[in-house]
Amino acid sequence: PPPAPAPAPTEAAAPAPEPAPILRSDLEAPVPGAGPRPIAYWKLDEPAGATAADEMGAHPGQVIGNPEDANASFQSVAEFDGIDDYIRISAAPGLMVRDGALTVWISAYATGSATIAAKGSPGDAGYFALQIHDAKLQVLMRGPDADHVIDAGAFGANEWNQTTVPWGLGGMKAYLNGQPAGSGDPPG
Repeated sequence: PPPAPAPAPTEAAAPAPEPAPILRSDLEAPVPGAGPRPIAYWKLDEPAGATAADEMGAHPGQVIGNPEDANASFQSVAEFDGIDDYIRISAAPGLMVRDGALTVWISAYATGSATIAAKGSPGDAGYFALQIHDAKLQVLMRGPDADHVIDAGAFGANEWNQTTVPWGLGGMKAYLNGQPAGSGDPPG
C-alpha cells in the first residue's frame, strides 16, 4: 500500500483573550484579571484617637465626639456612647458607586435606636441609613416622594452580628449573619 499522506500543517491556536480589567473605583487604574475589591475598609481596631484608618488607604475617617468626651473611657476608635459619637468619611467620587455592598460587624450595647452607617442628610431625598430601630436592623432609603424601609431582622444587645447590604440593578437586599433578611427596590 502507498504511504499515508503527511498531515496538513495547522495554524497555532490563538491565545485566549485577557479578561476585561475591573475598576476598583473611578479614581484607580484597572487591575487586569482581578475580581471585585473593596473601595474602602475600616477595621476600626486602632486605639481611640481622631482618625479611623482606611486599610485601602484612600478614605480615612474623622472620629467625631469620641476622643473629646470628658467622661470617656474608650479603648478603641469605634467604641461609641450612642449619643453624639460617629466617624465622618468625606464624600469622594470613588465612594459613589452604582452597585456594590456595605458589610458591617456590630455589637450594640442597647437595641433602641441608632444609626450604624448613613449617607446624606436625614431630611434629604437620597438619604440612606443602616440603622437599629426597636431591636431590629433596618435599611432606610429616602426617595423624592416616600421612604422605603427594608426590615433586616431582629438581634439582641451585646452580641456580634454581621450585616451585608448589596445594591445594584437588581434592587437592594439585606443579609443578617449570612441569612437573607429582606429586599427592596431603592427609590432613585
